[in-house]
Amino acid sequence: MEPTVIAVVVLAVALGAALITVRRLATQYFIATLTIGSLQRAAKDTLNQLNMLDNRLENLANTSFDALLIVDAQRHVMLINEAGRALFSSGQPGQTLMTATRHHQLDNLAVRCAQLNDALEDQIELNGRSFKVRASRIANGSVALALQDVTELLRLTRARRDMVANISHELRTPISTIRLLVDTLSQSLGRNPERDLRQLGKIASQTDSLQFLTEELHELSMIESGKAIMRMIETPLNTIAHDAIDRMITQVEKKKLELLNTITDDVCVLADPDQTRRVLTNLISNAVKFTPSGGKITLSARTAADMVTVRVADSGPGIPPNERVRIFERFYQIDSARSGGPHNGSGLGLSIAKHIIEAQGGEIWAEGAEPHGACICFTLPQT
Repeated sequence: MEPTVIAVVVLAVALGAALITVRRLATQYFIATLTIGSLQRAAKDTLNQLNMLDNRLENLANTSFDALLIVDAQRHVMLINEAGRALFSSGQPGQTLMTATRHHQLDNLAVRCAQLNDALEDQIELNGRSFKVRASRIANGSVALALQDVTELLRLTRARRDMVANISHELRTPISTIRLLVDTLSQSLGRNPERDLRQLGKIASQTDSLQFLTEELHELSMIESGKAIMRMIETPLNTIAHDAIDRMITQVEKKKLELLNTITDDVCVLADPDQTRRVLTNLISNAVKFTPSGGKITLSARTAADMVTVRVADSGPGIPPNERVRIFERFYQIDSARSGGPHNGSGLGLSIAKHIIEAQGGEIWAEGAEPHGACICFTLPQT
């Protein structure tokens, strides 16, 4: 066979083989293209699902009142909800936990939780408030942190503990006195009738103190629970003020105080007359206690917008600024060393007054009087 023919045959065979290879490669490329497209669509679907899950997780986290943070194994913030951003104003995803919160105790808690692989709890202070922190380890070394504001809960716990202690203290003195008087009477009853009558009078006085304290506690409980009914009617404020003054006139005259009522007859309020008279009587009583003989007590009222502001001012030693809020707490009494000596009372009067005024839609507060003294103010709706 001629060399030329052989060359042509070889070339044809080579071309056929190359064509087959090209077709095979084209088929493989087509299949690979289809596979890549399918993988891209699958990846896109997966990414969409992950984004949807992230959005759901963030929306779920934002519904919580607690501050929530999730950090990765390197303690970079992966998620922080709205409550967390409000608490940590500089906190953003991507920051380290320390940068976001500026709190070593919180950062250390996350480290310990990741190392121990166990849920941990702690209590921290932030911006003057108390928070209970729960740390839980989740997937891949990430840690979830939940911060619950327990400031009010701790305050109520302390208030309840203080209330129990104060009630015990208030009850101890009259009960001990009654016990002592009864023991004395039982040993010498009939030997000295005049002394026996005096001791019986003391027993009756201490019993009245116990009864008064019990009634005050019951009244406070009723008002706080909303069970006390406020009979809101249109009433001249001056009528209520005169009734309160009449109840205290004996004590006022005994201490030779000047009691000036400047409330005019045209001022009317929408209030419960009996409960409001109780408030004014209590405020006048406190003013009488703390005002030295020859001092002055002034009742006044002014209208603004839809409210009437009532003021009971005295010329006593005044109330220290740091105690003007606390005096409305149950059983709280100003230090006798700063208030001019001991003053008897259950420590419930102003707390009851506060609840009565607030139940009628008003406010009550303390401020200083000019040139010196104390002034208790409260508001009531104007008719």
